[in-house]
Amino acid sequence: MAKLAYRTEEIVQGAAESVGLGKVGQNAHPTHPAVVHFPVALLTFSFLLDNLSLVRDLVPRSLDRMLPRPAQLDVVSHYSLAAGLFFSVPAVLTGLAELWAMWRENKKLEEAIDVPKEIVEMKQEKFRQALKHAATNNFAVVIAMFNWVTRRKHSHFSPNGLNLLLSALALPVLVIGAYLGGDLVYRLGVGTQRQGSAVEVRKVQEKHHMR
Repeated sequence: MAKLAYRTEEIVQGAAESVGLGKVGQNAHPTHPAVVHFPVALLTFSFLLDNLSLVRDLVPRSLDRMLPRPAQLDVVSHYSLAAGLFFSVPAVLTGLAELWAMWRENKKLEEAIDVPKEIVEMKQEKFRQALKHAATNNFAVVIAMFNWVTRRKHSHFSPNGLNLLLSALALPVLVIGAYLGGDLVYRLGVGTQRQGSAVEVRKVQEKHHMR
């Protein structure tokens, strides 16, 4: 029975890594970066439309005539919000899978006795940055969820004052979260060198750091 449970756990963990981390054999292409663009774009668009409602009176009349009516923009904003939330599900799940994998790797490094302190500190910095990235984006998703639920009851899905205030808050938060995600990849190298010859390059680099 214990052997069956262990085998089941192995299968579930393997499936989670294949989907969540994009692992196929010895190679891996992270799934998270492939799915995160959709919620970021859709939620940003929705929040921008809501922010337009806040400054609509400041728009010159000649330009205002060219824009869709406020009720039409509210409908577009609401459905962009719904689509953004739909695509947030795989983005959040694959992001959590990456975060969990980073935490497990850090625990192994902390328990090892032959790993240089610089390597451990570098991995810890990556994990802290990933936590900030997850916290900011998930905060924006929670705001989006609240706005979607409350606006469903309004005529033309029009946002009330609280919805508009939350959208104004969520927009910079979402932009900061996206920036932190880019920083994880382009400065700290999270999710890179996972397939092909890049795997061997990473191993050589790690050996060099451990000397």
